Amino acid sequence: MQSVGTYSTATTSNNPFAQQQQLLDLQQNDEIVISAAMQQLRDPGVLIIAHGSRGKPKTVRLQLTESAITWRTETRKKGKASDIKPKMGKLHQVPLSHIMYVDVGKQTTALRRVENAAVSEALCFSLLTKEGSLDLEANSPRERDALVSCFSLVLDEVHAQNWRDIYRGPSSDMPSSFDDFDTQEGERGPANV
Repeated sequence: MQSVGTYSTATTSNNPFAQQQQLLDLQQNDEIVISAAMQQLRDPGVLIIAHGSRGKPKTVRLQLTESAITWRTETRKKGKASDIKPKMGKLHQVPLSHIMYVDVGKQTTALRRVENAAVSEALCFSLLTKEGSLDLEANSPRERDALVSCFSLVLDEVHAQNWRDIYRGPSSDMPSSFDDFDTQEGERGPANV
């Protein structure tokens, strides 16, 4: 008999009440994970990798405010102590009302670039806006799923019509919002969309 959580497989496979309880436990755990992700998105924000259709991916701090999502690059000097403040790029934002859809996986041109072939589809998602896309790579599949759920809940609140039913053309035709951003070194990166 193999143990799964606090239930044994013999117990759960033969007992529909135990199966239902295990499913409820998993759903409750998912709600806790999503709630924690939402809290972190609001303050201090989530460190995540943003991809553009040109240039190297950058680490950004993505934050959710009452009316917008904001992001800025955040870089730390290699070999420096973690208590030293990171170098922060220019703050960019997109009003929540401009986010039309959350795409899961590598659906956009930026994420389908040859340079990103090694990036797992299970880590990727994009926020499709009226101005372009913000193409993101999470640190784990669980984090990606939690962030997608958070943004889905936010869009349910923001949009009167059901945004999930919106039919759009392929998101690979959408320009990346991450392309037109200037860092202090004069590199190209996220745009103020």
